[in-house]
Amino acid sequence: MAAIPNDITIFKGDTHVYTLTAFEESTRLDLTDWTIRFTVKQNKTDADNAALIQVLGVATVPVSGLATITLTKNNTDSLSDGTYYYDIQLDNTNTGDVKTVRNGLFIVLQDITRTSLA
Repeated sequence: MAAIPNDITIFKGDTHVYTLTAFEESTRLDLTDWTIRFTVKQNKTDADNAALIQVLGVATVPVSGLATITLTKNNTDSLSDGTYYYDIQLDNTNTGDVKTVRNGLFIVLQDITRTSLA
């Protein structure tokens, strides 16, 4: 697992697992009541229902603000190589608060090997 950088570069079709530590100011944010959304879009202004990727993260240690976001082959295989935009947004299920904790470029590189050895 890797920490999520500001700009993410992946190979098309690969599985990627990222860790996230959520902070509010300098204190770790308790993620117990938060939904974690990772979204990739062609254009920043595209509607959410037009997102190329939208996955939910998993709070692995909620009280410490730790979460995992997993992108699978199914999430990335249909993307063309190029540059997209992503963000990670937290939505509080009790208060309705919304926090964007990370955003940047999502760069997809064409992979070379397309089949596995059997």
